Amino acid sequence: MKKLFSSLLALVAAVISAGEFDDIASRLAPVPHKIEIIDAACLDMRNPEVSVFTKEKTDDAKKAVEKTFGSWWNAKARVAVSEGGDNVADEGYQLDTTQGKVIITARDMRGILNAMRSMRQLAEPERGTASGTGFVIPHVRIDDYPEMKFRGLHFLHTRNCKPYQLERAIRLAAYFKYNYFVLEPCGTYKFKSHPEYCFDGMLDEKEIKRLVKIGRENGITLVPAIPVFGHTGFGGIGSGTHALLDSHPELAPLFEPSGWTWCISNPHAVKFIDDLLAELADAFENPPYFSIGGDEAYNAGSCSLCRQGDYKRKIADHFRHVSDVLKARGMRALMWHDMLFKADDPAWLGSTANGSEKLEGLRSLMPRDIVLCYWEYRFAKHPYRAPEKGVDGFPIVDVARKDGFDVICSAWMYDTTTALGRKAKEAGCLGILQTTWGQMVNSHNHHTMLSVGGTSGWNPAADCPQVTPERSFTVDWLNRFVRDVNHDMGLTKPEETRTN
Repeated sequence: MKKLFSSLLALVAAVISAGEFDDIASRLAPVPHKIEIIDAACLDMRNPEVSVFTKEKTDDAKKAVEKTFGSWWNAKARVAVSEGGDNVADEGYQLDTTQGKVIITARDMRGILNAMRSMRQLAEPERGTASGTGFVIPHVRIDDYPEMKFRGLHFLHTRNCKPYQLERAIRLAAYFKYNYFVLEPCGTYKFKSHPEYCFDGMLDEKEIKRLVKIGRENGITLVPAIPVFGHTGFGGIGSGTHALLDSHPELAPLFEPSGWTWCISNPHAVKFIDDLLAELADAFENPPYFSIGGDEAYNAGSCSLCRQGDYKRKIADHFRHVSDVLKARGMRALMWHDMLFKADDPAWLGSTANGSEKLEGLRSLMPRDIVLCYWEYRFAKHPYRAPEKGVDGFPIVDVARKDGFDVICSAWMYDTTTALGRKAKEAGCLGILQTTWGQMVNSHNHHTMLSVGGTSGWNPAADCPQVTPERSFTVDWLNRFVRDVNHDMGLTKPEETRTN
């Protein structure tokens, strides 16, 4: 299997790098599976003929393409839609601009949108004029598809995030062909059931539904996130802040004595969590997944109530209850992995693991319908080093898969991103979840997260240009892509358009 995967790596590198138009091909993010730049000529996009072959309803596809061409390229497209796309993977597409027109073949609407996103990344403003609103696109053939079912971007929404920045992050995730956007309000959602549990009410049901609609229109599904174990205060462990206990100390019985972790032995705490889950699920319109946290519950089981009886069984029952609540709505729980793996265990030495002696054996008790999200921001045994052996160094993934869990691999902004994507593919994981942890706002690191993370879930065998010495070139193009989204939103002021 590993030999076959290495051969695929070499094949992808050959397809992408061949030809004299590498600078054009390298504009695309995520990196496509197959692209051919035919010659130096371009197709005029001002009044193009567009043929679409798809399984989608004719009227829906026609309206979507006409609207997109008008919005992105100021073009009055002459669109014809026919039956087709049977041989194209879900969300995949085939694009041909070499026959004097645009030909898009895609099974579904997301595939059609992905084809047009690739066109947008390749398109250039009309040449040789002092000003203009037209565009041209190179003569190109692309055959492309995603290899991962789940390709998510995780966004921690904090008090310093302005509304347009959150909307832009959603649109950018869609632009880079992610299909899920996990939104974790960090004390910024105004719960109707528990309005006291937030720092401020920047987000509410109305705003979430507006964002869900924007996501749906752009082919990306918003997923809610709320911690049901540790991280209860919506602040980092070093911040000292707690969204509830700072102003409501009388509610301390809901948590372990330090306040960092829920007291899962307290039925009132469980009811409080149930209320939060139900309200967010309704606001997000019951998407297929719900992120429930579960990480870094450092003082779990430290209170007098939790110390009574079998605490491992209590935790497993708690997560089974949460999973059942979500399953009743047609949703699967996503849970961070680290508390289920004992720290410093020789079997995964160097990997991220925060489980303790008293939690040993908890993993075997957990319901298998929970998806484990393996977060790793370093290489096991080789922290923060680029991979020398491709997918080696992530033993926890293999253990979790052997134990019967579906797994999603989650990187941050270090060189683990590409290798984790390859590991996810090799191990048959559900997909990838690119974490951002505040770096999508006022930081240049979002470039890496969008492009390299997007490629790791779409085409993990590819070497993404953003991790090569050509970084300045690729960042320049990524700035253009951000500008595209700014234009979609009508953002023109420098304090709004800048990203770092």
